[in-house]
Amino acid sequence: MKDYRYPFIVFLLVSVFVDSATKSWFWKSRPDLYYENFLDLLYFKAHQNTGLMLGIGSGFDTGTFFLIGVGLVAVLLAGLFGLLLYRGFSSFSLALAWGLVVGGGASNWIERLRQGAVTDFIFVDLNFFQSGIFNLADLGNLIGVFYV
Repeated sequence: MKDYRYPFIVFLLVSVFVDSATKSWFWKSRPDLYYENFLDLLYFKAHQNTGLMLGIGSGFDTGTFFLIGVGLVAVLLAGLFGLLLYRGFSSFSLALAWGLVVGGGASNWIERLRQGAVTDFIFVDLNFFQSGIFNLADLGNLIGVFYV
């Protein structure tokens, strides 16, 4: 069986880098000055998610938020990372999917640790469907989880 541990680590690191770069680009583009759209389908709007996924826990006090949003998430991500490295991957596509999942989680965790909130800025409006506001780490998580 071929081992795909190194591609997993590369996908994880690329996921963190791309998500961080897009968030940095977004804030440098001064989103407070406009509500940008692309093809009347994809919208860019600033949102700071002070909670966990989908804003869950945004009302937590600082200690509880740090314990759950930073501490527990760090333990879960580290455990998942260690388990995946220990077990390895049977295919390149599984390494990619898990790299997106862990990398997206790690990217949001890093931002939550540094700033106390996660930047979400992408919104999809198809008239019959509207998404919540999300970032590329969330999209990577979604794609990876649906593949796995």
